[in-house]
Amino acid sequence: IQEALEEIPAGFLYPEDTLVELNAGGQKSSFGQVKGANPKSYQSPLNCPAIGETFLKVTISEGLTFLPEEKRMVDRLADIFQTEMQRRAFTARLETVNKRLSHIYESEQHYILRVSLDGIVNHYNRKYEDDFKWLFKTPEAMNGHHVIHTVMDYHHEKLEKAIAECLKSPGKFVNVQIDKPRESGVYNTFWEFVAVAGPQGHPVEIQCIGIDVSEVVQANRGLMRFKQIADQSSNGAIITSIKGKVEYCNEEICNILGFKQAELIGKEDYELFHSDFEENRQSINKELLEKGRINDRLIKAKFSTGLEAHILLNATIIEGSPENWVYYSFLDVTEKVSREEKLREGNQRMSAILNAIPDTMFIHDKDGNFLEVYTGVTNDDLSYMKGRNIRQYYTNEVSDKLMKLIHSSVENRAVGSIEISMNKGAETNWYDITVAPIDKNRVLRFVRDITLAKEHEEQLIRYNIAINQSPAGIVITDLEGTIEFASPSMQNCSGFSPDELIGVSSGIFSSGETPIETYKEMWSTIMAGDIWEGEILNKNRNGQNYWERLSISPIKNSDGELSRFMAIKQNIDKEKRYRMNLLKQNQIFKEIAYSQSHEVRAPLARIQGLIDLITTGDEYKPEILDALKCSSTDLDAIIRSIVAKTEVAKGLMS
Repeated sequence: IQEALEEIPAGFLYPEDTLVELNAGGQKSSFGQVKGANPKSYQSPLNCPAIGETFLKVTISEGLTFLPEEKRMVDRLADIFQTEMQRRAFTARLETVNKRLSHIYESEQHYILRVSLDGIVNHYNRKYEDDFKWLFKTPEAMNGHHVIHTVMDYHHEKLEKAIAECLKSPGKFVNVQIDKPRESGVYNTFWEFVAVAGPQGHPVEIQCIGIDVSEVVQANRGLMRFKQIADQSSNGAIITSIKGKVEYCNEEICNILGFKQAELIGKEDYELFHSDFEENRQSINKELLEKGRINDRLIKAKFSTGLEAHILLNATIIEGSPENWVYYSFLDVTEKVSREEKLREGNQRMSAILNAIPDTMFIHDKDGNFLEVYTGVTNDDLSYMKGRNIRQYYTNEVSDKLMKLIHSSVENRAVGSIEISMNKGAETNWYDITVAPIDKNRVLRFVRDITLAKEHEEQLIRYNIAINQSPAGIVITDLEGTIEFASPSMQNCSGFSPDELIGVSSGIFSSGETPIETYKEMWSTIMAGDIWEGEILNKNRNGQNYWERLSISPIKNSDGELSRFMAIKQNIDKEKRYRMNLLKQNQIFKEIAYSQSHEVRAPLARIQGLIDLITTGDEYKPEILDALKCSSTDLDAIIRSIVAKTEVAKGLMS
């Protein structure tokens, strides 16, 4: 283990700044060193109940950061150490089992065999030799024989299935009842097979313990012999009557259930389980009665002690036994199921994350070769790119940019980004490329299509130019009327600069002379989502009133809800005052026309009459001269009034 610890730092980016520590049940081993007062650590716990608290801890110097690959390597190394320690624990346990086997090795009741993976018997005990040597012509012929040679023909297939099942799950005990030939008759034998795994977890041989149950199935002493076999099993074992009364249990099942043997013997099977498990218990019993056996059924059992556990259940009815005894084998796989569920959940989360990422991701080596491809939400099939090079898919110009970015990221241990354009037929697409280092030889490259974003950006630039160059003032407010944006033209319109308007209420323009009804109508219209247009007398920055043509449009968000208002404001003060003066001028002209048509004609008529009297009268009358003078005076006053009004009208239009 110490030698292994010395090799681990070589896998880190900075091995000279890496410290590795292994704690195995309080015994610590370490290698390496770190610098600085605040180093960083990453710890991966190990699951070895037989040894005690265990963990693998890696520490790096101050200022350095763990790479994701380094953390994954620590977790992988932890798995390797855990496997090794479990192997040693298994070896110790196997030695204990072998010690137990040694006590019955020379037994006159048990058969002991060690069989190779291809079925060759490498070793057998005296009991086996005495009962089956008659099948072979010479003692030498018995050495190295195939295990099937001592099995009745009709049980060959049954034996092969049991061996295959055994090899599929090393360490798991497989029970099988097999008939073997005897010089006169048949041996009824019961066997327990287990495949022994080597350090790498692969089966290396099969160990077999068998017993002649020819008499056992007819007498209680056969049950006692079978109990001796079950006692050697690492599985929990219970033998019940067909009605469910416990006749026997081994030590392992007591450990699983938390009972003592004396407490279990004589109990009914329903008493072992919680009432919530009753429906499952009846289903198991029904299947057992229908099929005669249950093979590798994974159940989540709840026992009367309150324990809930995942159990791998095997059961078989021992035919010919008193009351048709039932043999149950329990293997607690709760911890294994929990690990598998966590692993499955972790894989599902990682898969969901990768599938939800909008970017396409590639892992490259420093030479630009594609190592892995993740397509994210695009779900495109890019697997064909694995094993090929960047230059096979991009132009020389694009390839040079990408390779420069990859080399920079690896050498500087930094994240880098560029934007590149590539032609697809007549269209030009834009992509944002980000490269992050994984280690000295690999990088992660993210690719995002930003063509649409580029188009929006250009469109926004055009809109911004249009707004900033518009002669009309543009103001955007929130729903309360607070100004969030003001165009530069607002200074020409109102005298206020955009900076002076941001954050203040739009009421800053109010002159106080606009009727309140006008504002009520305006707010009612725009809050209903409609456009309001009108003319308002507002106040500029200098406090002077000016006329403004105003158009207010509601702005809605993506959900169709009102979010802001946009006002387009035009200073129409000169236009408004021109129109008002024009109306006044028209009124004056009307008055002049009236004077011309009514007031001037009356004095003229009087003068005309007096002239007629003078020219036709017989004598001079002073009264006529006075009347002429009076009418002349009135006419002069009227003409002066008309001239004055005309001058006023001219002044209105100047």
